[in-house]
Amino acid sequence: MTHAGGHKAQTEQNAAAKAPSFWDMLKAEAMGKIVAAIVSATIAVLVIIGAAVWAYIQTLPGPLGLVPTNAVIAFSGDCPRAGWERYWPATSRVIVGAASAEEFRNHVTSGYSRTQSNQQLSVFGLAATAGDEKVALDARHLPAHQHATVLGTQGTAVYGNGPAVDGIFGYRPGNAATALTAVAGNNPTEPLSVLQPLIALTYCRKLP
Repeated sequence: MTHAGGHKAQTEQNAAAKAPSFWDMLKAEAMGKIVAAIVSATIAVLVIIGAAVWAYIQTLPGPLGLVPTNAVIAFSGDCPRAGWERYWPATSRVIVGAASAEEFRNHVTSGYSRTQSNQQLSVFGLAATAGDEKVALDARHLPAHQHATVLGTQGTAVYGNGPAVDGIFGYRPGNAATALTAVAGNNPTEPLSVLQPLIALTYCRKLP
């Protein structure tokens, strides 16, 4: 055997010795899966620990926690178990900004102190309540207006026909005549709903 042939054979033997066996590949694949599982489990544990730490921080009072004491926050469910309580005064009520008359006058600019129809906004002090869900309308809520009617006389009686109403009959007091049209409208004492569209959430207060 020549020197070159012997070198080639030795090279092939070395390559065959270095080639991984089936069991080696199987162990490598299993090890990779084990490492991936360990990494996933570690991440899951860190997430759980982080959530627990965050929940604990929220129970801490004042500057120690991320939410200041007496902060009122709306939740789409129950209040957090620790460090919070239901803020019952907000139940079934709309929240508006509070201010004294002086604060409102000094800090609320004219662009924000009036409504879209240029009406002056009301001022409410802290924890003040106001408003009704329904309002019973009466004659005081009607703007000044007139109903036209046509009057005529026949002897000592006064007759008239107003638009789309029955004829009016009454006795004429001297040269003056007063005529009233028929009452119109259904259930005049039924309260009018002024409830705005809303969604109900749970208001909770951060405890000291």
